[in-house]
Amino acid sequence: MNDFNFKGEWELNIEMNQLTHLKFFNSVHWETQKLKLKNGLVNLVIIKEDQNKLTPTTEQISCINWITGNQDKILNLLYSALKENIFPYYVNLWRDDPDNENVYPTLNSIPDLEKALGIYLIEILFECKDEISYYRLYFNFCTDQEHRLIITLHRDRLIDFCGIGDMDNRKIIEDLGLDYSEWLDEMRKKNKTL
Repeated sequence: MNDFNFKGEWELNIEMNQLTHLKFFNSVHWETQKLKLKNGLVNLVIIKEDQNKLTPTTEQISCINWITGNQDKILNLLYSALKENIFPYYVNLWRDDPDNENVYPTLNSIPDLEKALGIYLIEILFECKDEISYYRLYFNFCTDQEHRLIITLHRDRLIDFCGIGDMDNRKIIEDLGLDYSEWLDEMRKKNKTL
């Protein structure tokens, strides 16, 4: 695969032939997304730290190149994360909920991931470590179809996961070795001076 070449688009469709096998979408609302996936394309958004910035950082470009070249590693991580972290978390969270969306497909192999996940967005963050940005994968999710699932990664390391509306960057900040409360106070001070 060729390296990513930024052509001025911060939001685009990018070819991802392996990740596009994740096609769990349970309503006609997702037909456009299903067609993109069928054509091997995923929505990609590059997040700007500074709105005046004209190009992504080298760490963001490196991240995009890493993702496109290592989709097999990402699929392996998703498989183990669902089985070991994500499904157990939701089972525990909703065990006493009478409206529990208790739909956990059996995952025996990586191809079974399409029973649980439908990818619809990759977000390249500006926070970075070891010369590569963190990124988030957004999914339609078998067991929380309202809030879906967001997974934050750095290369093939799971950093965080949650539903839409619950995501923050605490785990990223902590992964960078920073104290989240101190970082948050610094950001508040910085924003007051702007």
